[in-house]
Amino acid sequence: MITRRRCQLALSIVTRWTTWAAVTVAAAATATVVTASPASASSDIIKAVSEGHGWATFNEQTGELTLKDTSADGYGIAVEYFRSDVNDAETEMIAWDRHGSGKYAHYHLHMVMGATISFHVCAEDDGVILVPTRGPRGFGTYLPII
Repeated sequence: MITRRRCQLALSIVTRWTTWAAVTVAAAATATVVTASPASASSDIIKAVSEGHGWATFNEQTGELTLKDTSADGYGIAVEYFRSDVNDAETEMIAWDRHGSGKYAHYHLHMVMGATISFHVCAEDDGVILVPTRGPRGFGTYLPII
């Protein structure tokens, strides 16, 4: 009888360990799904590109404009943009990335909810915007999650 109990005890430990492992894996999988970004998150990032020079993104939930110079060509990146929430919506504003290739510049625009932005990226040389390098415009609306 002692031998039989030991077998049942060993089997009980294996069963408990297997159950614990299954529950742990299920909990980890659930946590991964819950903490992952929603599928629609990519639609909240608006991107504009200047071929061969760099890009800029506007995050519609945070109101942040991010620039990146992608070319070690000696030029910086300028983003020309218009906003609907400033006094003179016809005034073009400029954001710069002069940190060098591979570096980012971040601008939090402090926009009013529902304000719109249109922007394009181009190369710049010591404050002179190189117009022929302008890429297509990106358009976004600031709609923070409340």
